[in-house]
Amino acid sequence: TRFINERSGQATAQISCALPMDANGKIMPGGPKPVFAFLPVRNSGLRFALHADFDVVAGRDDLIEDSEWNEWLCQQAAHVFKDCIMAGLQGTSFDSAWLALVPLQGEVIPALARFQAEAIGLLRECKCIPTEAPVTEDPVARLSRPSSVLVCSAAFSTLFDSGWVRAAKGCQNISSSIDAEKYSAVLELLGCNLN
Repeated sequence: TRFINERSGQATAQISCALPMDANGKIMPGGPKPVFAFLPVRNSGLRFALHADFDVVAGRDDLIEDSEWNEWLCQQAAHVFKDCIMAGLQGTSFDSAWLALVPLQGEVIPALARFQAEAIGLLRECKCIPTEAPVTEDPVARLSRPSSVLVCSAAFSTLFDSGWVRAAKGCQNISSSIDAEKYSAVLELLGCNLN
């Protein structure tokens, strides 16, 4: 999609997501980070920094909510975010902490609501959830789409064998390395099968 910003006449834009990581490339989730339009604008509600040439209000303390340019940037930024997550999952440095970076409903400022919706939609279609599939040399082989992942609560697991549910739904069990209770809201939002 080509979009021309009426203000600047731009047909393209640079978009950056700065994920909080330690020196070993492990995600270090923290509190909300700012959104940038070359300079910090305001707290975004996201747990990573996002930069693009957003349209800002005159005082540069907020993004313009009804800007078509900002809507387009949010849509493109969601692809950048998804690509960052997928690149990290291709290696061995990402663990389940990346789930803390996924913005939940109501966490982001209104001008970034489109980003949140697009990012969730894109991640739902990606093989991004580690499962208990057989171990191979390829770490990506253990990743599944959220809709193909079964997450059983401790209470469910004590009452039932998840094997029959997994077989009936054609799902893989979520990796035991993921704290499913801690990330239950994100896993549900992404479309995992929660029991």
